[in-house]
Amino acid sequence: SKLQWSTAISMMVFAWLFAAFWSVMPLLGWGEYDYEPLRTCCTLDYSKGDRNYITFLFALSIFNFMIPGFIMLTAYQSVHQKFKKSGHYKFNTGLPLKTLVICWGPYCLLCFYAAVENVMFISPKYRMV
Repeated sequence: SKLQWSTAISMMVFAWLFAAFWSVMPLLGWGEYDYEPLRTCCTLDYSKGDRNYITFLFALSIFNFMIPGFIMLTAYQSVHQKFKKSGHYKFNTGLPLKTLVICWGPYCLLCFYAAVENVMFISPKYRMV
């Protein structure tokens, strides 16, 4: 069945509200923004390993990395199974999940590492990657 306009608009509004919620939370005191090590842009201040940072980090990681990754994995597995039954392999169904992990995985690992260890001894250039 086709995607209805009302469904598409609802999904888009949800995505914008979801993003706005998570980007405003550090401004309201849950988490904190600071300059990146080379002072070119802002990011989460992962130099602080306090409870406020750790709770924000875990919630952010679960709702913005793990749950979307799980949804992508299950959705694209069902697409792959449908293609497998029909005998048509049109595209690489694992590519979106691999892209998510390759692009955001290192940053997620750095943030989790910062929750348990001091990241100040890591070179600022590596922290920028």
